[in-house]
Amino acid sequence: VGAQVGDERFERKIEVKEYVLPKFKVELVTDREYYLPGEKMKGVVNARYFFSKPVEGSLLVTAFTYEVSSKTIATISGRTDGEGSFSFEFQLPSYFVGLPIEQGKGLLFLNITVTDTAEHSETVTRSLPVAASALMLEVIPEGRAVKQGVENNLFILTYYPDGTPAPSTVTVNGKRLRTDEVGFATVKVVPPSQGAFAVTVTAEDAEGNRAYVSKKLTVENGTEQIRLVSDRSVFKVGEVARLEILY
Repeated sequence: VGAQVGDERFERKIEVKEYVLPKFKVELVTDREYYLPGEKMKGVVNARYFFSKPVEGSLLVTAFTYEVSSKTIATISGRTDGEGSFSFEFQLPSYFVGLPIEQGKGLLFLNITVTDTAEHSETVTRSLPVAASALMLEVIPEGRAVKQGVENNLFILTYYPDGTPAPSTVTVNGKRLRTDEVGFATVKVVPPSQGAFAVTVTAEDAEGNRAYVSKKLTVENGTEQIRLVSDRSVFKVGEVARLEILY
């Protein structure tokens, strides 16, 4: 499989094998749904045949991440106990490469292979987000450029690295408000002039986790502006949207 971005080309070989029905199920339970760099990761592997009998056998856990290429973080081997379980833990590195497609978060991959006494192996792979902060904050303008001299909506999102909403207290250029139960808020700002308009946003959740974003927004030239304003920021399929044209 190949992909090209500008003058750079990336290729990766993918092995294609005949599909074989699995003989047993391998599950991974982790102590958290996301991690911060440098934290200790703990997990439990459970392996059972489809008729519920525990799997007895060997096990290999490989933890890795992607930078320029795959980078192994830890390799742990062992054997399942009488219940078909195996517990493990390891320390995460203090640095992960953030990925644009993951909104700047890194990814931790866990590859788990269990082999039973009949030498049959089953493998599962799971990815977990690794973020620089426990609280994520996004600031999204309603358009590609904000309008000079009139009210513009900024959409504020607060959430945890696993995507769970994080209701938080937010300050936008000195104005204080809260994101709702789904981690969403709308604030109105009035850019004073053309060029660039700076927005500084801080957020803090109930646990004291904090996030900070400073963003420059492009201001559309001209004093005569047309804006299309909806009565709500979020709609469900089939609902009626009421729009107002401001000039």
